[in-house]
This record gives sequence, structure tokens and C-alpha cells, in this order.
Amino acid sequence: MNVFDEGELVGLNTWRLAFPQGLDDEAWNEFVGGLGWQPVVTDDIDRDDVLGDDIDDQDETLVWRGPDGTMLGLVDDGTLEVVRLVVTGPQAEDAVRQARQRFSAVDSGAAVMRLEMAGTPDERARALYQIAAVVPDEPADDVIQAVVRCLRDPSRDVRLAAVSVAVYAPWPEFASAMNALAAEDPDHGVRAMAGNAAVLIGRLARE
Repeated sequence: MNVFDEGELVGLNTWRLAFPQGLDDEAWNEFVGGLGWQPVVTDDIDRDDVLGDDIDDQDETLVWRGPDGTMLGLVDDGTLEVVRLVVTGPQAEDAVRQARQRFSAVDSGAAVMRLEMAGTPDERARALYQIAAVVPDEPADDVIQAVVRCLRDPSRDVRLAAVSVAVYAPWPEFASAMNALAAEDPDHGVRAMAGNAAVLIGRLARE
């Protein structure tokens, strides 16, 4: 396997999963090998066309190509502290379905459900980071409502985790909440992160 320094796979048909309990390397290699997926080296692709720029350059990403051209990226996200899968291409949905059948994984809907069932601040923060890891490209009402609700959480860590979702998904629907948090939150770190998220959302809205 070959390691990229950066990147989330992006495309017209993109699906994401997170593996809260991590992945066994041997089981994963057996899985992708059984599907006929081939590891991709950096020189084999134009990463500007295949890899997005919204992942930290330090994230370790392994990339495979399917027989039909579908691309699969396994990202060890150091910011969110979660391993996540990004698949794009004509058979992305099928690849994600097979991965969910084989491994313990969550999509955005399941991550929101985990958040709703979380009983402690640590559990809520972990669930929010999982939401950030698998957030869809288009605004989703359940994600927006969950994040906005958690921006009022008494725990600073939960509020920071909620802001991280807006950083990974800078949807216009988060703009007013981020601006309010940047001005009013009692914690300097939360205010700063919310302000950065608000700037990002505004910049993307103007592009």
C-alpha cells in the first residue's frame, strides 16, 4: 500500500463512513483485495483532480482504485481522531454498503443517533467528531439541528466538537450560529474556532 500525505476523495457521488473502533489492517487488506481494488501510488493520479484540499496535510491517507474507476480513500484523521472512509465514483454506494456489512462503521445518520444517545460530555464530543468525519456534501437537517443544539452545551469540549462539524461542513446554514458563538461564548478557544468557521463559511459563500 502507498501512503498519501493529504486528501479526501471528492466527486459527484461521494459516500463517507467512520470506524469509531478503528480497523484491523489484515482484515481491511483482505476486504479490499477480495473486491479487486488496487492500491494507487501518488504518481499514478493527478491528485488535484481526485483528492480534495479540506483534509490536513498530515493526515495519512491510503487510496485504492476499483475496476470501474471508483476511488476509495482511507483517512487516519488526526484532527478528529477517527479513521474514516471516503468513496467516490459510479459504484461508491455499493462499496460503502459492503464495508458496512464487514466492519463496524457509521454514516452521518448513525453518528447523529449516537449523539442523541450520548450520556456524558465525552460521549457527545466523540459523536460530534464522528459526524464531522462523515458529514455529507449537501446540508442535512438532522446534522444542522444536532450541531446547533450542541453549541449551547455546558461543556467546552462539546461546543468545540460541534464547531468542528461546521469547519468540515461549512454550510451557509451554520453562519449565524458561528457568528453568535464567536461573539458570545464564554471560552476564548471556542470563540476563536467559531470565528474561524464563520470566516470560512463566508468566504466559500462568496466564491
